[in-house]
Amino acid sequence: MKTAIRFENVVKNAHGSPLLRIDDLSIAERECLGFYGLPDEYSEPLINLMAGATVPDEGLLQILGMDVREIGDENEWFRFLQNVGIYGAPNVPQDSVSIGETIASLYRLRDESTEEPQLSAAVLALANLVHLTITDLAKMSGEATASLRMKTRLARALAYHPRIVVLTDPTEDLAPELFREFVELIRRTRRKLHYTLLIITGDIWLLEQLADRVIFLNPVSGLFIENQLRQWYHKLFSFLSPSPSQLLKLSQDVLQYGRTVRTREEKL
Repeated sequence: MKTAIRFENVVKNAHGSPLLRIDDLSIAERECLGFYGLPDEYSEPLINLMAGATVPDEGLLQILGMDVREIGDENEWFRFLQNVGIYGAPNVPQDSVSIGETIASLYRLRDESTEEPQLSAAVLALANLVHLTITDLAKMSGEATASLRMKTRLARALAYHPRIVVLTDPTEDLAPELFREFVELIRRTRRKLHYTLLIITGDIWLLEQLADRVIFLNPVSGLFIENQLRQWYHKLFSFLSPSPSQLLKLSQDVLQYGRTVRTREEKL
């Protein structure tokens, strides 16, 4: 199987000290890899690296066969970025803009000369993929329900049919009753588009549902470690049958404990 992303001895510094270190990590095409429990100071540079917005201070990072250092200018970076969709913080422009126009603006950004019939067809095809109806597209962004906002954010991440999609804390601001709808949407769009999926989250339940592998950050050493979460999850929770909201609370407790341990170690 082809490799989508390859890290070799990658170091990203902050204020002259190593912040992010990934010695040896390969992510296969169409794989779903989870990064569990990364603090913001780790997740932000990781996202920027995978989006080609920054380059490693040391080591090699290849994305879809390209060394990110080979991205020469803004135009080349924009072409590269069309292969990477990022589902993160809400970025809908204005409450007074319709959901359909929010999506259409991405296609205009790529090609201002796109004619209306082609633009409408592209928006409708993408809306169908994420279960947005024509009625939904006509609604103003400020009137959107939580479910519609979720679908709109996913549509924007998938607008250019990217080969890699990065989800950054996707369930953080979702009500628990939307968790399963979100997972089904991700499964549906992956069946259609066959993209590589990277999930940065502290939500154990989400990773158990979607991830093939999970990378953990050891809170004491700061090094990444890998685990087959599916085996670990079932050993730990098989007798509990917890709900998604219970698992989310548990995962938050685990992260808080890890950060406390790391703080104590740093003081020693």
